[in-house]
Amino acid sequence: MQSASLFVFLPIHKLSAMKKLIAFGAAALFSTALFAQKQNDGAVIAELNFTPASDVPLSVNGIKMRFFTEDNFCFRGQFNIASSNTETVLFQAGEQVNGEASNSDPVLQVDKSFDFSLAPGVELHFDGADRLSPYIGAFLLWGSGNSSTSVETWGPVDEASVANPANWSNWSTIETTPYSRFGLGAVTGADFYFADYIYLGVEFGLVFDRTNYKDTETTFSNARGYQLSENPQDPNSVDSPEPTVNGSESSFGPSVGGSLRLGYCFGR
Repeated sequence: MQSASLFVFLPIHKLSAMKKLIAFGAAALFSTALFAQKQNDGAVIAELNFTPASDVPLSVNGIKMRFFTEDNFCFRGQFNIASSNTETVLFQAGEQVNGEASNSDPVLQVDKSFDFSLAPGVELHFDGADRLSPYIGAFLLWGSGNSSTSVETWGPVDEASVANPANWSNWSTIETTPYSRFGLGAVTGADFYFADYIYLGVEFGLVFDRTNYKDTETTFSNARGYQLSENPQDPNSVDSPEPTVNGSESSFGPSVGGSLRLGYCFGR
């Protein structure tokens, strides 16, 4: 295999991180073989997002994989799982809450979220040029998750503590909204192999996506504390809130990735 190389000498220590990355990419393009090896059957390929003009050039939006059963056909999949937990202090310890006696512990708001999604699909690749591998494909999308907000209240937790703020403590109101997602898409794209089994790619297509939000449930870490906060004279008359009915949202239309796809083969 013949190869053409171009050596570029630059004062790398004087370049910014972005310029270093661009210089490295340009050097890699010019120093690779004339006919870079494309995918073979049995190849297992992973992908990253590549946005050279951003502060973070390499990123991921879930784990994306391809498995070629033939040199022109592959199964694809994207898997994502994410969670977050944010605590916000509403009142500091020792700060008066609503003009009442000082609370002994911080009063918090806690926001949580969890998301899981899976997008299996297939691709059919065509010969294209020596380094170019155009393809068409389709995929399904399924996901689920939930979001919740927990807001603490500093107050009485039983009848004996109503008139004695020294015995008050924090209890939480928790609102939880589960949801599920379904979608499907038809895509086309192309991979340009600038080295053996290493490529940059683009992809776009038509995508349908629907998210169904289930009812928002409201629970309490201390139900008696909630009843006393609503009606301290007759807490037994206070019922738990009814679930809040939510709707859904859907979208359909063209979709294009906001970044290049950087892929490499790590198994055959």
